[in-house]
Amino acid sequence: KGTYMLSQYENAQCLFAALRASFKSSNDVQFHGSYLVPEDPITSEKERVQMAALEVWRTTGYRFRVQHNYPLKTGHKTILWCCQDEDKKQKSRPSLKEGVKHRDTIGMKRFCHEFQIQITILS
Repeated sequence: KGTYMLSQYENAQCLFAALRASFKSSNDVQFHGSYLVPEDPITSEKERVQMAALEVWRTTGYRFRVQHNYPLKTGHKTILWCCQDEDKKQKSRPSLKEGVKHRDTIGMKRFCHEFQIQITILS
């Protein structure tokens, strides 16, 4: 929480280019940006949030999981936590199904950064 400057970008490409540059230049990224998207009657606000989260993953290389979904009167808001945060690692839960082969897999690289994103789509 706190005050921040919200940068308005011309389009998604400009926003994600700026996000990529922020991640390359610093380990402590504070990024607040927005861009206008034409309304699409076929795609829900929640689906548009999911598409934006996927693009953040592609841009930054960090994976996220949904912490909270908030339907709004005028859109949708989702809070996501980084899956690669050491402090938020979930314990593995072996399958209880019969005949399942448990495999030793190498986990993803973990970081100590308390990284979260909030994506809000307003209509």
